[in-house]
Amino acid sequence: MKKIKEIESKENFEKMSRMTNYIMNLNELTAEILEDVQGIEEDGFYCPLTEEAIQKVPMEERWHVKYYITYHMSTLLLKYYLQGHEEMYEQLVRTMQVCLSKQYIGHGYDDLSMQLHYLIKLYENGLNGFICSEEHSEMDRQFTSIIHEYRKKLASGNTKDGWGDLKEAIMRLLTYVDKDVLFVYGTLMDGERNGFYLDDCPIYGQGVVHGYQLFQLDGYPGMVVGNQDVVGELYHINDEVKRKIDVLESSQYKYSRDIVYMSDTCYYANFYEFLPVEDKRYTLAICVNHRWVDVSDYIWYACYGSNLFAERFQRYIEKTTSKAKPIASKAIMLPYELYFAQHSRRWNHGGVAFIDTDKKGMTYGWMYLITKEQFDEIQQMEGTWYQKKVTVSKDDLGIEIVTFTSFERYKEVEPSKKYLDAIRRGLKEKYHLFDSEIEEYLK
Repeated sequence: MKKIKEIESKENFEKMSRMTNYIMNLNELTAEILEDVQGIEEDGFYCPLTEEAIQKVPMEERWHVKYYITYHMSTLLLKYYLQGHEEMYEQLVRTMQVCLSKQYIGHGYDDLSMQLHYLIKLYENGLNGFICSEEHSEMDRQFTSIIHEYRKKLASGNTKDGWGDLKEAIMRLLTYVDKDVLFVYGTLMDGERNGFYLDDCPIYGQGVVHGYQLFQLDGYPGMVVGNQDVVGELYHINDEVKRKIDVLESSQYKYSRDIVYMSDTCYYANFYEFLPVEDKRYTLAICVNHRWVDVSDYIWYACYGSNLFAERFQRYIEKTTSKAKPIASKAIMLPYELYFAQHSRRWNHGGVAFIDTDKKGMTYGWMYLITKEQFDEIQQMEGTWYQKKVTVSKDDLGIEIVTFTSFERYKEVEPSKKYLDAIRRGLKEKYHLFDSEIEEYLK
């Protein structure tokens, strides 16, 4: 094919249109086709017009007969090269570079849909396999930079352009780009018991997925569609790692994907979605800041005296070996009688709170989810008066709710005002009781 020098005549215009449509309708390349279109290739572009002629063409048509064609040919050249035609390497690289050139992104009307279409076609035809080598590192950086801008648009929700919404096209593009990105949210996270599966995998960092929730299963969580956020970690995995994790997760999970957000960017990542058994009841997992916590070594400590007041209880926590704050806390009514006994030097030699597990009652309590080690240490801090460990019950996750008191019922002793004031502050803080209700309870 020879380039058209001018298109003033109807005949030349029709010829240009035929040449343009011919190239745009190509789905396969052969040596014969390449030889046929070789004559219209110049500086990486495919265009049926000379440079002088194209300057006289309106911008919309100029884009169609120069840039769209080059995008299309770049995709076909990649496909042709990956089929084993290495002689097309230089031509492919040159054409791909002009397609990536900033000055040819968009056509003056802020339309990015054609570039997105081009990128999708490249990845569909094996771009990952082409740019992964060291010799294409610069080109890889260019693609990464362009795709990062689309990630930012998707993360911010700013996906509208002059010709519609780009969200679906961006997600389709990331389907190929992020095909090896895995979002983990439970025992596969760093530091958890199955984290070793991902020891050799690059980590992108922490991310959050919207519109899900975690069920607590037998020592691990399962993510299902819900109305909460779930925090986890993003990794780049290979086929071997995926096969091993598939075996770990077994048939109770399916491989799903969704948008995972990370500050100003996002990934369209894969994750293992739990498949609940129909009509079976599941309990929500315990999360801290939307991140799953393994509570197998935790216990609910139910207090009923001065430790109702959070500030005072924190002093005990700071004296424990780990100093870790409780990961959860909530109210509990202890079904035992409250009484005061002994003479505490700390509380002006007045009585302190005990419960009598042999007598029914209703005692205001507050329980903190702490480690078993912390509970044992706090019990030791309380001294010899509180050596009897009492298992009150278990929560929905099977975590023990425990407290402590004395083995025998001591003789009752009036508590000091200072000690009662600590309990009063705790009852107000936790239960928002009126003063009259508190005094009636303490009588």
